[in-house]
Amino acid sequence: MKILMIGGTGFLGPKVLQTFLQQGHEVAVFHRGQTVVDLPAGVRTIKGERSQLTLAKSEFSSFGPDVVLDLINSSQGQAQQLIEVCRGVTPHVVTLSSCDVYQAFDVFLGRSQDALQPVPLTETSALRHQFFLFKDMNVEQLPSWVDHFYEKIHAEEVVMNDPEIKGSILRLPMVYGPGDVQRRFGLIVKELQTSKEIVLDEETAQWQGCWGFIDNIVEAIRLVVTHPKAVGQIYHVADATNLTGIDIVQRLSEAANWQGEIRVTKEKHPKTNLRKVLRIETLNPAQYLCLDSSKIRQELGFQEPVSEKAAFQATYDYLVKGG
Repeated sequence: MKILMIGGTGFLGPKVLQTFLQQGHEVAVFHRGQTVVDLPAGVRTIKGERSQLTLAKSEFSSFGPDVVLDLINSSQGQAQQLIEVCRGVTPHVVTLSSCDVYQAFDVFLGRSQDALQPVPLTETSALRHQFFLFKDMNVEQLPSWVDHFYEKIHAEEVVMNDPEIKGSILRLPMVYGPGDVQRRFGLIVKELQTSKEIVLDEETAQWQGCWGFIDNIVEAIRLVVTHPKAVGQIYHVADATNLTGIDIVQRLSEAANWQGEIRVTKEKHPKTNLRKVLRIETLNPAQYLCLDSSKIRQELGFQEPVSEKAAFQATYDYLVKGG
């Protein structure tokens, strides 16, 4: 299979690329050329700006991809450019989305006062009815391909509703593991290194999020791109077990061989409170974000190549080394 990747040099891209190559696929990568990365021999490079994607149409066409994978499609405008550049070039487009499309996410962020949404979330759960998550935020803190027009819901609609090109969507959870520049569990690891006791308040200890270890997410991406049953479908993926906050601390403490005590209190703790860990002060921890990942498992045969224990050990080691 000939696969064209858009944005293949960031957190996920290099691992996705290696997986495709190991499976014997022919790959081209479109990127800006600003990230220092050594692409393997035989990988075709197409350089350009994501904001001017249509300028690369002739090079896309000359490669002749069976499928185009867009790892950084995040708005209606970007999706429209994606479809335009792929029209007449490929029959199938796959784009990565996010579980932030669900209404539960708005309730969790505190942007909505709606009732708590039922969980675990499935691919048919209610979507947000407020758009543009980052319109009031300083986007300099976000990846360069994210702007104030970021809206995965609109991007999905464009990709899935074109009359000529078949679309597929993979909604991602919060991805952790080596290479995670957000260092999602960094505060916990710091506490494990400096304290004999970790105190969690009840809401943080009980909260269930949507998490996915990077290597397992890469396997899900591979399946959605290459499996014929994935054409025209929407999937999301997450770790098989919906871990609570205290579960995550316990897994990391085991990776650290930590001999201290984990204590739960009714009072909010300033170091480990969920709002501090996720750096969002308006959170409503009563809204869980756990996911049902049975669809991709049943339809595409997804299984995690990396065990939960190995995933947390790799994550802990990465964070300890200052990743």
